[in-house]
Amino acid sequence: MMSLSKYKKLITPVNILVVLILVFSVVPLIILGQNSIMTVHDSLDHVVPWAKMLKDNGLLLAIDSPTNQLGNMSTAYFTHITYDVYTVPFLFFDAFSAHLIGYIIYILLGYISMFILLNFLFSDDKYKSLIKLISVSYALLPAIPNLWFSMASVPLIVFFFLKIKEMELQKLNKVVFLLVLYPFVSNFAITGFFVLSIWALSTIILWIWNRRININLLIGFLCLAIGYIIVDFKLFYVILFLREP
Repeated sequence: MMSLSKYKKLITPVNILVVLILVFSVVPLIILGQNSIMTVHDSLDHVVPWAKMLKDNGLLLAIDSPTNQLGNMSTAYFTHITYDVYTVPFLFFDAFSAHLIGYIIYILLGYISMFILLNFLFSDDKYKSLIKLISVSYALLPAIPNLWFSMASVPLIVFFFLKIKEMELQKLNKVVFLLVLYPFVSNFAITGFFVLSIWALSTIILWIWNRRININLLIGFLCLAIGYIIVDFKLFYVILFLREP
């Protein structure tokens, strides 16, 4: 059990400021509910209406089913509604509550992922306060809802790459298989393509540099690719199978 003195160490001006900023970013939405003023991005935040329409018609998880929108357009073309974490709250809550839950997860994920990366890169205690302030700033960057988790989790995948890079080149570490879960907080069309491209390019560069392939980076790339195919299956289904203009 943490002693009282250790608890006191957590009560610092920076920690209090970070908590207040995070709380203040959410509490007004909770208090005002559907009377809240919501930031509107391009396409009038189409992701939330799409998710609501699909849920109301029992099609939120459907791959290729006709809808009552745009001439019975197939659910396959609503590719921004993926099988990621953002979609899960819509299965159980109304559109506003699901949107709010997604936003709370977004700012927490953004703060934690950036904090983990910066803390890994700058382990000296003198940077702790600056790391927390940068992390909370990153967490509150505005974005379209389907961009939320992709943006928030970018520092996390950078951290994973750096950690895996340090693993023994020729010895497989089973931990890398967990990377198949990362795409559930990402999006192939938004950041996933770049994550896979940079991961592959970096793996090749390190292969040439070390004159040996890092098996963990290679397996990690394959796990990420499989994860993205699962999460963004509708997108790949449209491209590979429907083949319509």
